[in-house]
Amino acid sequence: MKHIVELLRQHRFRVLLLTFVVMAAVLGFMIVPIESVSGTANIRSLSDGLWWSITTMTGVGFGDVYPVTTWGRVLGAVLEVLGVVVFGLIVGHIAVVLFRIRDDFYWKRLFQRLDDIEERVMRLESGQKFMVRDEKSGTSD
Repeated sequence: MKHIVELLRQHRFRVLLLTFVVMAAVLGFMIVPIESVSGTANIRSLSDGLWWSITTMTGVGFGDVYPVTTWGRVLGAVLEVLGVVVFGLIVGHIAVVLFRIRDDFYWKRLFQRLDDIEERVMRLESGQKFMVRDEKSGTSD
């Protein structure tokens, strides 16, 4: 859950996610009137248009809903390219954040270990001061 919160805090991730949602909504709504001029269109409702735009943007493209007009296909090609780029950026950003979280964990662990070793060395040094004899006087420090 904290990884999701970390992602949502980042401005770049929010912008990418908003871009994806807005592109899906706008182009999903735009395709309906474009396709409605064709008598054989299978994108007839806003829900069909949204379904088509989301599956096209993610690269899934089930093929159950597709444009049949020339301008619908042009819009589909633009949506495929832009959608896969934006979706790829989102997935890449998630991977970077997860790697950064993992690296932060390991760095914190390393520094905790180094602090622990430093504390042990300091205890050993202070303990040895009592054991070291002053060679000139023959006494301990």
